[in-house]
Amino acid sequence: MFVHNVLAKIGKVPLPKIFNYKLDNDNNRYVNFILPLRDRFETFTRFMYIYENVCIIDEETTRLLIVLYKNEDNVEEFEKNLELIRATQRKYPNSEISYRVTTEAFSRGKALQYGVDEKKDDDLLFFIDVDIVFTHKSLQRIRFNTVKHHQVYFPIVYSLYSPKFLNQSTSDSRQQSMDYNLSNRKGFWRQFGFGITSIFKCDFINLGGFNMSIAGWGVEDVSFFEKVIKSNYKTIRSVDPQLIHIYHPIECDNNLEQAQKNMCIGTKANILGSLYDIQNFYLKYKHLFR
Repeated sequence: MFVHNVLAKIGKVPLPKIFNYKLDNDNNRYVNFILPLRDRFETFTRFMYIYENVCIIDEETTRLLIVLYKNEDNVEEFEKNLELIRATQRKYPNSEISYRVTTEAFSRGKALQYGVDEKKDDDLLFFIDVDIVFTHKSLQRIRFNTVKHHQVYFPIVYSLYSPKFLNQSTSDSRQQSMDYNLSNRKGFWRQFGFGITSIFKCDFINLGGFNMSIAGWGVEDVSFFEKVIKSNYKTIRSVDPQLIHIYHPIECDNNLEQAQKNMCIGTKANILGSLYDIQNFYLKYKHLFR
């Protein structure tokens, strides 16, 4: 509103629609997390630790919907995930945490669509992955940068490299404390990652949602981002230093569509380590590459 007031004093300069939306109660607007989840219990435990401390204990206006996939080849992980959800619900009965179980083959796009279907048209949605850690400032940016009927927010997250190249344990306490020093050696900004998204449900529907024919890993986010770019909506792309993607190994299924497979292999290489550290690694073990 500061910009709006300044320009108004200059002399009734016509403003873009983006400056005309109402800010009433926007600082307290509910952020509706939608989290697709298949296995990954240890990682999910970290996510719930962050969510509990940032959202529940500090009384942020948020809701969490977990779309939980039951993997028949790993029922134990499913049961542990389900028990963690229920234990959190019992501990915090007013936390507005819910879940939906599906036995289908994993599809991130379908999982998010299932989550969207359970929300109201005026709800502010936040599509997130279990590998992401966040702070209060991230929630503030979501509320500020997402404007109903006008603007969709695609934050650029900071992605940590493999702990093997960072010389730290995968159980490093900083993965829960958010005590990170961002640098070119420790990680990189995911400029071409569009999966973490904030949008109002009515706008998501208006844009046609995800391509539901996409199964498995990736691509659905790029496809949706292209829809937004080609529409009349304004797209906000900016870095969020409090949105951190924690490294995890990636396995690329040989049965993926070629475009998905290429993207998966590219991401797998990008997140391994910095160019400097990979060069040093090669020089140290180059005798093994002959």
